Amino acid sequence: MEVDDGFMDILPPQKTTVAKYYNEDQLALNIAASAKMMDVFRAKLKSPSFFFDNQVTTVFVTLRNKDGSYIVTNDEVIEVIMKSVPKRRNKLIRACISERRLEIVDKIIPSLENLPSYPLPEIG
Repeated sequence: MEVDDGFMDILPPQKTTVAKYYNEDQLALNIAASAKMMDVFRAKLKSPSFFFDNQVTTVFVTLRNKDGSYIVTNDEVIEVIMKSVPKRRNKLIRACISERRLEIVDKIIPSLENLPSYPLPEIG
């Protein structure tokens, strides 16, 4: 037997799990991805904003031409990774690994030690 503790009057149950509105920025990114407008993604990766960063990093690494070749070259992805902040850099590297673009990962591993990262907390 379910006990009603008054919360159902304040917060009624949701009827759907879909968001009420589709965000305009997300719509613009989806349109840019379908049109393969990589300038939008390059500008977004250079901006300090992390809004929709997961979608931007994934599309930047994974988008392909009709013949199966990647739109963004390995050198260009490496350049963006090296110039990114640590949080975005980690997302880009994870996207490269999940897309099996291991040539990129192999090239940047030796230089990752020299890049600044988050300061480690002192233990003790």
